[in-house]
Amino acid sequence: MLDPLTAISLASAIVQFFDFSTKLVHDAKEIYESTSGATEANRGLEVVVDNMKNLYSTLKAEDPSLQSDAELALCRIAKECDSLSTEIFEILQKVKPKKSNSFISSSSTAIKSLWYAGKIADLKATLDSYRGQLALPLGVVTRFYNPQLYLR
Repeated sequence: MLDPLTAISLASAIVQFFDFSTKLVHDAKEIYESTSGATEANRGLEVVVDNMKNLYSTLKAEDPSLQSDAELALCRIAKECDSLSTEIFEILQKVKPKKSNSFISSSSTAIKSLWYAGKIADLKATLDSYRGQLALPLGVVTRFYNPQLYLR
């Protein structure tokens, strides 16, 4: 007979294992059936990362001395976004399957995706924070270049 605390711990471990197994099977099936070899969430994240990298390449100036303070702030934040985007992209490439349409490769990919999920979530949260910080300098720069938009 188990004492109540041990029984609760055992039940909790069983539920966690079941939840992990269910997520693993779901992700492996999604990866196996996808044409890109990634889950829907990872494909969406790849789009965000690609957009952030494109934004940074657009904002890079040839001569920083010709930029206003708002433009410099915008470029600094965009550079941080680019760095985080690169890190996320590298992890997403690590977790892609080596072979397409292979259940073993898809299962391995699902395990790697779950392994890196915490790291990806942390990086994505930081990236989201930086994306939020882009609004103020972007508004200032937009107002500077298009003052007629704000005169109404």
